[in-house]
Amino acid sequence: MTVESTPSGRAVLTLRRAVIGVCVLAAAWIGSGLEDQTWPPTLIVLAVVIPVGLLSFRRPVGPVPGMVETEHPLRRSVVFWSVLLTAGLIWEAYAFFNQPSILVGSWEHPTLSELLHPVFEFRSAKFVGWVLWIWAGLRMARS
Repeated sequence: MTVESTPSGRAVLTLRRAVIGVCVLAAAWIGSGLEDQTWPPTLIVLAVVIPVGLLSFRRPVGPVPGMVETEHPLRRSVVFWSVLLTAGLIWEAYAFFNQPSILVGSWEHPTLSELLHPVFEFRSAKFVGWVLWIWAGLRMARS
């Protein structure tokens, strides 16, 4: 994505940006109204992750403005996010398999969803969480 800006440095609202914004808000609103840990929110997550992931892989590799140039910037970021993702998956798997039941969370071995459940108990908080999650994913895919 290219950022169009005016001489004052502010971004211009284009039709593409407006459509993306409406899609982000719609996905967040729908996702925040669904019951936790069921298939419908999982499908919404996939509907967001797949296009954003394709967007990030479609971008050409090159220097990132404001960052020190390295020989392989994409390789470094892929390694970093892969290590972070692997650590998160190991934590989730360990906590999940040490719960008393598949459907009952445990505070002795909490999963991330179990830790965040009190925060996202209300739909407004869930909506803000969804918007922030999608926004962060788009920002990472663009950089």
